[in-house]
Amino acid sequence: MLTWTSGRITALVSMAVLACVLSACGSGEPESSGASASTPSSVNSGEDAAESSQEGCLLEKGCAIGGIGPGGGLVFLISGRRTYEMAPNTWSGDGGQDPYLVWCNNSNSDIVGATGTAVGTGAANTKLIAAACKSGAANAALAYAGGGKTDWFLPSKDELNAMCNYSHNPTSPAAPTVACSGAQDETFENGTFGFITGGPSYWSSTQLDDEFASDQSIYDGLQGGYTKDSNPLVRPVRVY
Repeated sequence: MLTWTSGRITALVSMAVLACVLSACGSGEPESSGASASTPSSVNSGEDAAESSQEGCLLEKGCAIGGIGPGGGLVFLISGRRTYEMAPNTWSGDGGQDPYLVWCNNSNSDIVGATGTAVGTGAANTKLIAAACKSGAANAALAYAGGGKTDWFLPSKDELNAMCNYSHNPTSPAAPTVACSGAQDETFENGTFGFITGGPSYWSSTQLDDEFASDQSIYDGLQGGYTKDSNPLVRPVRVY
């Protein structure tokens, strides 16, 4: 028969407590410290990855100015988190360069809402025009499916000006609202994305009134207006 004294019990309890502390039993501080050091890092990494994936062009190949975008076009503008690419000059598929087209077959129609001039308004303009016209520049741009993409459109006034600025200075293009001046860069002009110069202008999707729409000469950068039944050139763009 075993006999325990209060002194021996007290000593055994004290030893057990000491052993527990030394081995970090339960949910002691060493394990907790390890968890708190690693958990925020892993959580933040997931959140950062999700945020980065939502930023669009930052993860797209060809996001840099001068690169090739997902639609096979040339990246000429990055505005905010949106990247704009222009189609090659052979986009129409007829073996030549950019086609000459009327702005709208219904040349005297006032297309309500198709008056956006700023970067970011070209796509909306184009849809409104195509809905009101059976044929023309906007319809042709929407029908283009370069790179398997079906979201090409006719650029707005400022988007077209950004294309002009890039063509004149590909290494450091001016902002879309800065007037395009000088001459088209010779290397760019002779390449896949070069514009026809020497007189003909290009259509924008910006309507001026029921009779005129905005156009721009890539040759000298001048912007103006043509009657909608005129035949300037057309070059689609897209944004991602």
